Amino acid sequence: MRGYIRYPYVSASVIYTPNSYDRGDMGIVGNQKLAAIITHVWGTNMVNLAVLDANGKAFSRTSVIFSHSSDDELKSDIAYCEWLERGEPKWSDSAPINAAIHGDAPDDLDF
Repeated sequence: MRGYIRYPYVSASVIYTPNSYDRGDMGIVGNQKLAAIITHVWGTNMVNLAVLDANGKAFSRTSVIFSHSSDDELKSDIAYCEWLERGEPKWSDSAPINAAIHGDAPDDLDF
């Protein structure tokens, strides 16, 4: 849908792309993206975040650019966040366990 903007809101889950300062501060190796939760909305293009590293440690980030574009226009070394990708769920090694917990596992599933 052309022209549609999904506005950020407090408590929404987003993906955070760190800059080089964050990579050092958070101990990130490579181009890893991180989970984040919006804690304040300044407007349609700027938010505050609680960013979680791979171990679940929280980092506060304020006045973060909120990208509405799916293009790679933000390739310079700036931190930004964007909506989580939607689509088909991706199976992982824990999928059979999750399926069993929710009652969706096949009868012949062996743990």
